[in-house]
Amino acid sequence: METLLSTYPPGAWAALLATGVLIGLLAGLLGVGSGIVAVPVLLEIFEFIGIGEPLGVPLAVGTAQASILIASVTAAGVHWRAGTIDSDLVQSWLPALMVGAVIGLTLGPLAPTWVLTTLFAVVAAGLALKMMAGDRLIIVQSQPERPFSDISPAIVGGLAAAVGVGGGTLSTPPP
Repeated sequence: METLLSTYPPGAWAALLATGVLIGLLAGLLGVGSGIVAVPVLLEIFEFIGIGEPLGVPLAVGTAQASILIASVTAAGVHWRAGTIDSDLVQSWLPALMVGAVIGLTLGPLAPTWVLTTLFAVVAAGLALKMMAGDRLIIVQSQPERPFSDISPAIVGGLAAAVGVGGGTLSTPPP
């Protein structure tokens, strides 16, 4: 335990704890995933402790992805028990979502840092615009027919995996 605690200075631990609380509040109130908050905070903390940009971005994205995995499994279980999962939609999206995620996980670490940070900023700005517009901004009314129906989940999976945000942040932004 002492080794773990000595990994980061006390200020970094305080920032991580505060970020965890903020992530929990935002997830509970707005349904926003942890990656949208965790990645920028982790980048700052890594910079503070001397982990530079080339390694800091993939480390922040990977750390956010690990926390998203834990939160997603927990949330999926709760939603499954509550009966609030559209099984047909999950079955139709899952194959393309997984292909997109594999592509994002493969290409993300190879991408230059500026590409990943730009993608992250675009995702965050898009989410902010959707939240401000609410129901006034509806991209599509219904899912397109195959093969076009695989485009959206593949993009969601690829972007989410590459920049470290949850797929729900991209596919179901709050109104």
